[in-house]
Amino acid sequence: MKTSFKWAICEYIYNINSKGNTGHYCYCSKSDIQYEENYQDYKEHKYVNKHFQSILSDIQDYYIKTCKLLEKSGYSILEYRMSFDEMKDHCNANDYTFFENGNMFNL
Repeated sequence: MKTSFKWAICEYIYNINSKGNTGHYCYCSKSDIQYEENYQDYKEHKYVNKHFQSILSDIQDYYIKTCKLLEKSGYSILEYRMSFDEMKDHCNANDYTFFENGNMFNL
């Protein structure tokens, strides 16, 4: 891409952001990415917008890829469970005491 197009896109695209997700179930969508145009000279720049659409597609793809990576990382944290030996070491290191029925003794 020519330097002049890069300058034009930076000049005429006012803001690019993610509207996020406000629901109870979190998901990502390419439509989450929004942008505002800056018509400071009150002209429509169709040629600049055409080039920006290809860049917007790259931004949306990067957003989806990042969301999927974060989702995978989050699920791996939730799915982790301590083994019996890890729990035993954890309890010993923190001086946890239990009754014979398995309930924890709290002071």
